[in-house]
Amino acid sequence: MSLLSKGSQRPAKSSKPRLYTARFDPYSTGIRYVLSKKGIDYDFAYINFQDKPEWLSEINPAGQIPIMEIGDEIVTETFVIYDYLEQKFPQVKTQPTDPYLKAKDKIFVAHTKEYLTAKVTSMVKNPTEESIDYVISVLKSINKIMGERGTDFLGGSSPNFVDYYLWGWVELLPALKAAHELKFELDKDAFSHYWAWVMRMDKDEHINKDRETHKVNLKARTAFFKSVINGSPDPNAGFTTEFVEEPHAMSMLSQGCDRPAKSNKLRLFGTRFDAYCVGLRLTLMAKGVDFEFALLDMINKPDWFKDINPIGRIPTVECGSEAVGETSVIYDYIENKYPDKPMRSADPYKRAKDAEVMSRFAEHLAPHIYGMVRAPKDHIDSVKSGLEKVNRVLAHRATDYFGGSSPNIVDFYIWGWVGLLPALYKVHKLVMDCSENDHNRHYLAWQSRMKQHPLVQEERKYVKVDLDIQTQFIQSALDGKANHLIGY
Repeated sequence: MSLLSKGSQRPAKSSKPRLYTARFDPYSTGIRYVLSKKGIDYDFAYINFQDKPEWLSEINPAGQIPIMEIGDEIVTETFVIYDYLEQKFPQVKTQPTDPYLKAKDKIFVAHTKEYLTAKVTSMVKNPTEESIDYVISVLKSINKIMGERGTDFLGGSSPNFVDYYLWGWVELLPALKAAHELKFELDKDAFSHYWAWVMRMDKDEHINKDRETHKVNLKARTAFFKSVINGSPDPNAGFTTEFVEEPHAMSMLSQGCDRPAKSNKLRLFGTRFDAYCVGLRLTLMAKGVDFEFALLDMINKPDWFKDINPIGRIPTVECGSEAVGETSVIYDYIENKYPDKPMRSADPYKRAKDAEVMSRFAEHLAPHIYGMVRAPKDHIDSVKSGLEKVNRVLAHRATDYFGGSSPNIVDFYIWGWVGLLPALYKVHKLVMDCSENDHNRHYLAWQSRMKQHPLVQEERKYVKVDLDIQTQFIQSALDGKANHLIGY
């Protein structure tokens, strides 16, 4: 990625529109989304704000971005640029034509700038309790306005410039939370309209195109904010050739929300902490499948979910017009649909023995691990006995993993369950006996390999789950209000 810095030449004039921008600048991102929605073929130039080029003041005496340049026409100031683009390229509308509705939108963005942007900006370096509470109160007002408008987006049935301007700022919040390790949460019920809007915006094609073009995701933003906090802003933060998209924010699909549009990309409906879902996510990642994860509110499920799975259970996968439920069936479906990287043995006997292990684990051990959530003393002996049997299978196979030299479906399925045990022990203040003996030696070695495996680490980062988050979630479930968004 090249930055225009002090001493660099001003880019030659182009027949295409050019936006002077920065990857992480929230004012610029809204402009980029609008340019994309309007289908405008444009160039962009990154400005190094730690060492600005001398000629920038010739384009904008204020020395600020975004700056829109089209031939000899140079326009500055964010809201002026929105209006300029709307008039210059009127074919695709991003502002209402009705004068009153346009005025209401202008008032909304003016209030957003006045009440939200300054506080979010201040949180980059100093997120005080006062600033956090203030931002939450502003978002509560925005949630109320969204409810009053009664539309999917502030712009109606699709996003307009108001949605894109607001998104440029609220998409910073998860990265600010991660950079400063903040713990504030927005209650899904109290902010239901806002969360439904976040979910829709997060899937917007123009936002996702921009993320890919500028290599900006949660990890990159967090790295950038940390560099700012440390006093050395790094505009190249997270800019790698191997860019892995991450969810902007985790929001739940609850009753009253819209059903996500069908996609040719496989979609996994589930929860972050569900053991079955963990195993399936690991399998999909191991096979290199480009998939979406849809977090389902199992207490307040959307009505349309029964159209996908009449039983209403997770995990469920959907791909185009195909929908499949039941964990074991989903594993078969994934293996057959994406055969290029097999996760099961081609040998019929080995394949049958793997299925045997999974079946016995599901029947004899998984229910006791689940039972430990609320009644650990009633199930802990059965769990220990079950793990001894797992140890014997591993000893008999004499391989690093059930799958041989690398994990396969059996490893991923079992890990989904035993990966819960450290948190269960921690919540219930149980002592985990890790002393090695003939009853657990092979299991402990396998557990250590799985814990350190890159795929396991990647899956945990993908859903933002670690031991502390698992522990907090289990405790919230015991307290009667399971918080599936904990840690976000």
